[in-house]
Amino acid sequence: MPWTPDNLTVKGALAAFHQALEVSPAVYANHCMTIRSTTDTEAFVFPGFQPTPRQFLDSRQFQGARDFRYNVTNNEYELSMVTTRKTWEDDQTGLINARYSETGEVWGAYKDSLFSTLLTAGDGAGLGWDGTTFHSNSHTAIGGSGVFKNKPDTITGITDSTGLLGGMTTANAQSVIGRIRFAFVGFNDDQGRPFNFSAIRNMRAVIPAGHERAVAEASSASIVVNTSNVYIPAILQGYDVLPYLTTQTELYFSALGSVRKPFIYQERTPLEVIVLTSPDAVALHNGVMLLTRQRFVLTYGEPRRSILQVVSA
Repeated sequence: MPWTPDNLTVKGALAAFHQALEVSPAVYANHCMTIRSTTDTEAFVFPGFQPTPRQFLDSRQFQGARDFRYNVTNNEYELSMVTTRKTWEDDQTGLINARYSETGEVWGAYKDSLFSTLLTAGDGAGLGWDGTTFHSNSHTAIGGSGVFKNKPDTITGITDSTGLLGGMTTANAQSVIGRIRFAFVGFNDDQGRPFNFSAIRNMRAVIPAGHERAVAEASSASIVVNTSNVYIPAILQGYDVLPYLTTQTELYFSALGSVRKPFIYQERTPLEVIVLTSPDAVALHNGVMLLTRQRFVLTYGEPRRSILQVVSA
């Protein structure tokens, strides 16, 4: 008789995979606008803003809005594994099923690792839709927006009181967050008007693990910081610790309270998970196969909704 694993069901394996995937942190999702793609490459049109209303005098004055175009191509990713017949036959503890859970965890973490790469490339090779390095202190003027900095000057004098390499003090974190808030307020749209007043209602940080304590304390502090004159809990709605950020000198902030987001998650196909347990498949590969595949891409969105703040001692 053909061999089939008696301690595995396809339904159980898929359930283990998706349960682990659903509880993964998914930091990227907190900072991205999600786009459902219908083709290999999507042509984004970032519409300019409508002109300012004018007093109606003798006739209507029709005005156009600027459009900024940006092409985004999906990538294809896969993870495949085979569990040999001997492994199934000798498993006495149920660890085989745990392997499927771990595969779900790996998929969940992988998108955050790509998001981390996107962040760290943002002040180097990563270009935004305006053709400028995404995090830059000299963004090209967009209409009437003027030149704007979403990588402000480095904040120096950061001290370490947590015992963690590069960990800020609470006062340091409060000062940094206050400065970021005022930087967001200073960005204009292409008509020269304030751009982020709606967006900064939901300001969120992405930080390396070393700064978690300071940012957590700053987020819940009940004092007004004199250096920035802002009440931190009212302006920072949350933070995400991204363990893939290995340097403690870079902190990222997103203004998320409006439609345009700083990053884009474009999904062409949902995650496909196939478990092959048929006698023919098992005989051909001498084991049970797990096949996963998805097409998507993480890329840059609106640069005026993201700020990279570099800090140093």
